[in-house]
Amino acid sequence: MFKSLLKSNAPNPDNPQADACIDPSTGSTYTLDMSHVPSDAYVQEAYLIWAGAVRTTKINDPTDNEVMLSFVSDDGRIQENQAVTGKKAYRITESEGFEFEAFRDTDNPNHSFFTYRVDVTDYFKSIHEKGRELDIGYDGFSLYGNYTLSNLECTDEETYKGSTELVSGWMIVLVYTSIEISPKKLYLYNGFKSYWHELTEINVTGFEFPTDPEVRLTLGVFEGDANLAVLENPKGGNLIPEGLQVQGDMAGWLLLSDECNPEALKTDGITNLTYTEIFNSVSSVYGWNDTKPTCIGGIPPVYNFDEMEWGMDVDTFVMDSSLDGGYAAHFNRGGQRIALKIGANQDMIITNFLMVSVDTKAPTFDIPGQEEKVACTPANDPGKWCEKGEHTFAIRVQNWGDDLTGRVTVRDTIPQNMTYVPGSTEYATEFEVKDGKKIAKKWIAVPDGGGFPLESGVKVKDTMEFCEEGSDYLSCEEFVIVRFRATVNDKTPKHAIIENVADIETPGFTAYKTNLGIPVKLANAAAGCVSRPEDIDLSLCGGDADQGCEKDEDCREFEVCDTEEGTCMPDPDIERCKDGDIEVSIGRNSPSNDIIFIQPQSDLVIGQLAIINSSEKDCYFNLNSVKMKMNINDDNIRLSNLRMVKDENNNGVVDGSEVAIAAVESVGKGVSDLAATDNASNRLWTNTANSILFLVDVAYKEGETVSMSATFTPSIEKEGVVISDEGKPSVSGLPVNFSKFQIEPEDVFIITKGIKDPPVPEKKADINGTRDILQLRAVSKGTDDKITSLKVKVPMANMAAFGSEITSIAIYEDTDNDGKGDTKIASATSMDSTQTHMFKNLNIEMKADTEKFFTIRAGLSLKDGSKMQIQVINVEVESDRNVLGTPVNSKEYEYVCD
Repeated sequence: MFKSLLKSNAPNPDNPQADACIDPSTGSTYTLDMSHVPSDAYVQEAYLIWAGAVRTTKINDPTDNEVMLSFVSDDGRIQENQAVTGKKAYRITESEGFEFEAFRDTDNPNHSFFTYRVDVTDYFKSIHEKGRELDIGYDGFSLYGNYTLSNLECTDEETYKGSTELVSGWMIVLVYTSIEISPKKLYLYNGFKSYWHELTEINVTGFEFPTDPEVRLTLGVFEGDANLAVLENPKGGNLIPEGLQVQGDMAGWLLLSDECNPEALKTDGITNLTYTEIFNSVSSVYGWNDTKPTCIGGIPPVYNFDEMEWGMDVDTFVMDSSLDGGYAAHFNRGGQRIALKIGANQDMIITNFLMVSVDTKAPTFDIPGQEEKVACTPANDPGKWCEKGEHTFAIRVQNWGDDLTGRVTVRDTIPQNMTYVPGSTEYATEFEVKDGKKIAKKWIAVPDGGGFPLESGVKVKDTMEFCEEGSDYLSCEEFVIVRFRATVNDKTPKHAIIENVADIETPGFTAYKTNLGIPVKLANAAAGCVSRPEDIDLSLCGGDADQGCEKDEDCREFEVCDTEEGTCMPDPDIERCKDGDIEVSIGRNSPSNDIIFIQPQSDLVIGQLAIINSSEKDCYFNLNSVKMKMNINDDNIRLSNLRMVKDENNNGVVDGSEVAIAAVESVGKGVSDLAATDNASNRLWTNTANSILFLVDVAYKEGETVSMSATFTPSIEKEGVVISDEGKPSVSGLPVNFSKFQIEPEDVFIITKGIKDPPVPEKKADINGTRDILQLRAVSKGTDDKITSLKVKVPMANMAAFGSEITSIAIYEDTDNDGKGDTKIASATSMDSTQTHMFKNLNIEMKADTEKFFTIRAGLSLKDGSKMQIQVINVEVESDRNVLGTPVNSKEYEYVCD
């Protein structure tokens, strides 16, 4: 998309020039329709670009960093209005890279020009979301309509008009996915600078062409003049032609032209200059499926002043090797380079961006004519989800490269708004063809421990043969399907679109995203969902053959292999407990502090719960539900996506194979009921510390300043944990109060616990020695500062003391935020007292709004029965600002038998 914010009251037919600004409050409007993007287009990234000239009386003032972007869909049902703002209002002298670039005219220093490029992806995601809420069938339909940009300050001073240097306009770059588009790599080059008798060369690499590739180039520039070319370079040196030139595998350069940007010849009878009249205020535009350009502004030399975008050129050139032998000589199968030259002659222009779209060789795991990722749902429609029942997602793997692969691994994630069915991941390698589909002869279980194994990757082949030339999906025998099941979470909005993409990996190649990166998309089925699992059509996902096995390891957790039948069966040795005596408490790796300062974030661990059932025998019991209460002290705090996860290794963090066993999307003040699925995932075991983690997404109301009381405290009240077994279990240890969390306010210094705080070792033998026992996160909000001192304390007199069981104490900088100190800052083996120690003269520099992480490292020599904990009780900084967050507590260590 692109539009000028200029107009011409008196167009010159030989050299069309703008001479006035459009009213900034009105702005200009671009209409996007189905010729521009496909009906299934979904925007993944979007950038709004605007550029202007600075009024001479404001040459030293901040530039205009805020514009209004408005959208109204074709039918008027979707509207989106947003003030789009750059990070700051930069001055001309503050060019900082992609977001803001500017320069002053070297020939006229009173003339200056600037551009902003701002990420507006969320703007388009909101349009998509509104379209889905309205049940618009295709994501691309939501995008069709009128986009208006307004409120950009514009100048049409005589000094700019006299030198034909009026600049004011906007563009939007959309990066979208669509099944209609062949695999491509996109390259976006920014460069806001003036060109005059100048040539720049760019090399594009990092791809491999397929047979007969198509390459698209789009160049966005401002302030072009038609019919300006001279035969002498006033700067000296070679004569430079106006236009874009390309080169591939052959020697020589191709000068690009089309009917909107015609090739021209300048000659005096002795010297000849062939060039393209590209900077002429006529733009060549291609729709997504066009083979010829549309000329915006007329077909030179006949101009259409009513359609012209004054003072700007956004020209797209399409080089299709299947249609043009000149391009085929340069760009064909196996090619890995495009060279570009951008040249300007007498016509002074201002470049803004160059975008290159390159067809790439089909990836090894791209199955011709087939989707690699499919879904089989109770709707018996691969594009629909149902509120009830299990949904099967299948990843189909074949090697369509030209060589044997190495190890093949499949990775995936559980789609948003869904919960994994534990024990449901399985794969098949032997198939028969029925009714045009590959149906598995047997399925082999992938052990998952109640978690989702594909999240960390599952190897499906040590090597994989390639499909022979002339074969197809059905006839190629080398084939694997990996599949899993998931259910839709309660209270999932009916307009929600469930999406999923998997990765297929082999060493030496970039991971291939299934369906060329286009997600499987499921919309809500209004009716027609079957209730019985056996009525779900699984033929697209490999069929419904029984699960086979050869050994116990081939079966799911809590099952063993009946080797005579070759099938899995429940393990007869596993018993369920009866009348258990259950004790719950805060887990030892739960976040612990009086107040923990945080930033808005996803997946915040707010607590760890330990559940213990001491018994004379090994048996299992079930965690049915937990009622989590949130005490929220600020109405602007937004909590969502509360999850309960079984922490298999008790380390206080969610590892790759650990998944939610219950979730609640909407979280407010009061109690949220986390009800676990009643299957193997919610089984807990006697005589071990079963750990349960609670996570939540935290946000603060957009546009509001964070208050000093933006806190929330999670807790579990009495009778808030429901356990079941074969009898009537009792639960003690409630209520439980977790730490208070506070969202960081502005203009303060904060010291708090880091998210990679070291866990307490599981085994007693691993506790003593020198180890990191506390991770600190520090941030100076709004201004630079320095940490000058830090004081640590043993919080209780009956705990291990400095100088005896705590033999040393040190501060390290944790440069990569992994909870392990990297660079020593200060250390001590001789402490101030047995209870406290002050680290002085630290002078740790803290840049404004830049996090730093530190660890407290201690030498431990604990005795039997000893307890150990460290507090950071005071931090002093060079400024006189408040330091929030102390005391910061390490986890508590107890030196007792495992």
